[in-house]
Amino acid sequence: MTLTQPLFKATCLAGALLLLASGALGWLSAPLSGWLKGYALVPFRDLVPASPPFRLLSFGVATSLLGAVGIIFFQVERVRWVVGFLALVIGIGFFYHLAFLNPHWFWPLLDENQQYQRVFSFSAKYLPANQGREPVFQTNLSGDGFNARLTSSAYFLGLGWGLAMAGAATLIATTRWRRWGFGAVFGFFIVASIPFWWSDYLRERGDAALDRGRPLEAVRNYIDAGRIDSYLGLNMDYRIHLGEAYDRLGRRDEPDAHLYQADLLEREGRTPEAMFEFEKALEKSREASRRVSETGLAMLDILYGLEQFGLGDQEKSLLFFQKAIEVDSRQVQADYYSAKAYFDLGRYPEAIAANQRLLRSVGNSIVLANVHANIGDCYYRQGEYAAAKQFYSRSMELDRYLNIRALKSLVGP
Repeated sequence: MTLTQPLFKATCLAGALLLLASGALGWLSAPLSGWLKGYALVPFRDLVPASPPFRLLSFGVATSLLGAVGIIFFQVERVRWVVGFLALVIGIGFFYHLAFLNPHWFWPLLDENQQYQRVFSFSAKYLPANQGREPVFQTNLSGDGFNARLTSSAYFLGLGWGLAMAGAATLIATTRWRRWGFGAVFGFFIVASIPFWWSDYLRERGDAALDRGRPLEAVRNYIDAGRIDSYLGLNMDYRIHLGEAYDRLGRRDEPDAHLYQADLLEREGRTPEAMFEFEKALEKSREASRRVSETGLAMLDILYGLEQFGLGDQEKSLLFFQKAIEVDSRQVQADYYSAKAYFDLGRYPEAIAANQRLLRSVGNSIVLANVHANIGDCYYRQGEYAAAKQFYSRSMELDRYLNIRALKSLVGP
C-alpha cells in the first residue's frame, strides 16, 4: 500500500483529524455533573495552578496538538508513528491516571453514580408519573480492587477519549512499526500495574490476618497497602477493615475505629448512635480519611431523612437533608430531596431556591428536565403562570421523548 492511494491518504488524515477533534469533546461522563471536556482535564490538578495557561498541560490539548502535527505531516511515516504513539501513551495514561493515580476524579464519579441511582428512585416514587427517557447507570460499579477500578473507570470514559484512542491506533496502524508501538504501550501498562496488584495482595493478607485473629499483622498489611495505593485513603471498605483491626487492638480512638463502629451500628439499625460515631471519626480524621467520614455521615443523614420523608414528616426530613449538605456539599441529591420536601410543605420560594442550586451543579439532561418541571410546579402553585410555562417548555427541550409530565403541564390533562 502506498501514499498514492487515495484511501490510504484518507485513512492517515482521518486518524489525525480524530486526534484534533478529541480535545474539545468529553473525556469523562459524570453521571450528574455531565461531560468533562478533555481540554479541562489536567493531570495532578492539585499540583498545577488552575489558570488558563496551565490548561495547555491537559490531556485534551496534548492530543489536539498532536493531531495538528499529524495533519501537517501525514505523509511522513516516522511522524505518523511518533504522533500516534505519543497520543496512545496519553490516552492509556489518562485511563491509568483515572483508575489508579487520581482518587479525586475517580471517587466523585463513583459517588455521583450512586447519587444518580437514588435520585432516579426518588423521582419514580414521589414525583408525578413520567415516561421520558430512561436514565443510564450501572448499579454494580465499585472501586474495591484492581479489576473493579479498571471496569468502573472504563464506564466513565467519554467520546473524546474514544476518538483519541481511535485516532492514535489508526496512525500507528499505517506504519511499519505498528507492532512495536502497540507492544510498548501494552508493556508499559502491565509494568505500571504491578504496584497496585501488590497492594491488592497486601489487603488480602490483611483480611486473612484479621480472620485468623491477628489484628496487629492486619494493621501492618493494610497500612503497607495504603502507602502503595493512595486510592485506599478514600475507600470506605478499606477504612472499615482497618478500623476493625484497630478496634480489636483496643485502639478505639483511631478515626477508622470510629468508622468501624459506625458501620456496625448502622447495620443494626441504631442510626443516632451510628451518626455519633461518624461525628467522632470526623473530629479526629486527617486528610483523606476526613473525606470518607464526611461522606459516611452525610449519607446516613440522607438515608434517615428519606425515611422520615417516606413517613410523611417533611419538616424532620429537611433537618437531615440540610445537615447532609453542611457536612458534605458534594451531596447534590440532598438539594433534590429538599426541594420536594419544601414543595410538599407549600414553601415554594425555598423549593425554587433549592432547585436553582441544582441548575448550577447538575449537567445531566434527564435530571435537569425534572428540576425544570419542579420549578414550573412551584411557579404554577404561586399563580405565576408565564414563569411556569417557561420552565415546563425548557423541561420539554431537555427531554423530548415521552416527557408526559411537562407536556401535560403545558397543554393540560
